Amino acid sequence: MESKKTPIILLVGNPNIGKSVLFNNMTGMGVTVSNYPGTTVDFTEGYSKLKEFEFKILDLPGVYSLGTGSIEQIVARNKILELKDKSIIVNVVDASNLERNLILTLELLELEAPMIICLNMIDEAEKKGIKINYNKLHQLLGIPVVPTIAIRGYGVDELIKIVISVYEGKTILKPIRLQFGKDIEKIIDSLVKLLKENNFRVKFNLPEREIAIRILEKDPLILEQVKDTSPTIYEEAIKLTSLIEAEHGESSIVRIMKERNALATHIASIVKEFHKPVQSFKDKLDLITTRPLTGIPVMIAVLTGLLLFLIFGGGFLEELFSLGWNTAIKPLISNISNLISNNMINTVFIEGLTLGVEATLSIVLPYVFTFYIILGLLEDTGYLARIAFLTDSVMHKLGLHGKSVIPLMMGLGCSVPAIMSTRILATKRERVIASFIITLIPCSARISVILAIIGSYIGVIPVILLFACIIVIVFISGYLLNKVLKGEKTGLVMEIPPYRTPQIKNILKKTWLRIKDFLTVALPIIIIGSILLGGLKYFNLLTFISSIFAPLTVGLLGLPAVTGVVLIFGVLRKELAAIMLIEVLGTSNLLTVLTPVNLIVFALVISLYIPCIATFAVIGRELGLKYAFIIPVATITIAFLIGGLANTILTLIFY
Repeated sequence: MESKKTPIILLVGNPNIGKSVLFNNMTGMGVTVSNYPGTTVDFTEGYSKLKEFEFKILDLPGVYSLGTGSIEQIVARNKILELKDKSIIVNVVDASNLERNLILTLELLELEAPMIICLNMIDEAEKKGIKINYNKLHQLLGIPVVPTIAIRGYGVDELIKIVISVYEGKTILKPIRLQFGKDIEKIIDSLVKLLKENNFRVKFNLPEREIAIRILEKDPLILEQVKDTSPTIYEEAIKLTSLIEAEHGESSIVRIMKERNALATHIASIVKEFHKPVQSFKDKLDLITTRPLTGIPVMIAVLTGLLLFLIFGGGFLEELFSLGWNTAIKPLISNISNLISNNMINTVFIEGLTLGVEATLSIVLPYVFTFYIILGLLEDTGYLARIAFLTDSVMHKLGLHGKSVIPLMMGLGCSVPAIMSTRILATKRERVIASFIITLIPCSARISVILAIIGSYIGVIPVILLFACIIVIVFISGYLLNKVLKGEKTGLVMEIPPYRTPQIKNILKKTWLRIKDFLTVALPIIIIGSILLGGLKYFNLLTFISSIFAPLTVGLLGLPAVTGVVLIFGVLRKELAAIMLIEVLGTSNLLTVLTPVNLIVFALVISLYIPCIATFAVIGRELGLKYAFIIPVATITIAFLIGGLANTILTLIFY
């Protein structure tokens, strides 16, 4: 139970340096993923019993600096500033890329908060021929430095001991103030003097030096606060900033960045010792998988293999779930139904409710679970970053960059968490484009419909052609959207981590958190939709609804009128489209009432429009109500236009 005295550990560092692995080592399964207020950026928090203390541990978003260049930076900085007086910062640093990581370390030191350096991935540094002198680094910075290999658990116990020692006051921190160039320091001193005279430390809850440096970096949040607090000091600060720019012939932002980079490089040069690197199998694999000539064929082969694993692995789990449901649950529900004489309750609640739960557990969950296992493997091995690197040029055609491939691939599992994961993209423009594309990408539910309708009744070749058609539609839609939507385009700024051996425990934990997120968002809506369908069946309203949409289903798509009900309720629960089609047509042998052309057109339409009402809800939450209306209308329009075109062309070819 958290109290005001609960000690807090903040894990802070660059992306892809093992913060999450360290977090998982320090906490158990009882973790939560939270949104920072007013944003869609996540941070993970959990509790851990360390000695006699129960620490609250926060894994903040990975950032390269504490500026305001991205939402992640703002969230990380705000959380640090909010908790710096009652927490211990554990700055996780990549030992194999010390210069880059020390830039953030220097910024954190300016906050004058209790801090420890966790020098992670020392094994990767050794492979590159780099050995870090930890004692020298400790002497230069004046704070504890603990070498770790988080993925193996090496050094984590020592890190915990140091954290406890700092918390108990047994380890005294004496951070050393590192100096910029003399002319810069002179201006900083002038600003610090002004700020001290006006008691800015108390007003901002920040050291005067930190405020002064942020002013010189033209930090918009700090500048606005200074202007509101004292317009006179604000004007003087602008004058001092212009002195730097006049002296160096460049923006003060760039000058401070260069000064900090130079300091980080100097420190790294003192503490790093070099020896001949050993080229391992992972190094050779890295070269093969990042060079376009070899990397692209490898990527295609890997993704094809994973797609087959998703189809067949998910199918195997589906059979197991279905067997368990039919053996253990279905007879129980049947007995309950027999005990209830009320026909309406049986039709609306018992049949409707159980059909929705059965579909979720036996159809959707196996594919979603399989996909998240695949995603966890790609993330933890480091290969996902290489896919992003290789696909960067293709993604630019869609107004995105390589990092976008992560949420797009998640879309193959479930559109809901995929759209939520677009938070990793820098601009709203990118998030809108990515979210729109995700709604067109077949999720595991739609894949199961395609396999059930096309694969089972017509064959594998039509399935492959259908997927190829959808891919073309996705790229054309994204390309056109990129031309239409205005806004800033960003380049790929992404660290490519070294290859690592995946930890099954870590993958299973991430999979559980994602599955839990899916179930809490999607399952309630599926259950409501199931009950609603049961009500329509009981009151014989399905025929009436079918007649309303007959001009589209019969006239445009060439399908029987009753399929309109399936298309409508596909918005509520797409994964039940195949089951509902069988129900409304009254036969499990669909080829007796539908032609192969009908089946292809139906599968194409059901695969293209908005995946489900849960997706509609998450678009509204992530992008706003405007896009919650625009994106579904656009995808429905695309689905019916493509379906009508396919019906016309295929009918002309085959009949």
